[in-house]
Amino acid sequence: MTPVEARRRIRTFHLDQIGRVAIKLKAVPEGNGTILDNTLIVYLSDAAEKHHGSCLEWPSSC
Repeated sequence: MTPVEARRRIRTFHLDQIGRVAIKLKAVPEGNGTILDNTLIVYLSDAAEKHHGSCLEWPSSC
């Protein structure tokens, strides 16, 4: 497995876990909606590739 494939698999796993949490939050009523309606989920890159990176390891908005 290449390093790029390993990072892709790890990110996929992380996003799957975040999705599972979001589904659980959506199932809990709160006020006029659900807990998910009042939740902010922030997902950042696992790490930059070096101290002054070229943003190759960051989300595409970099």
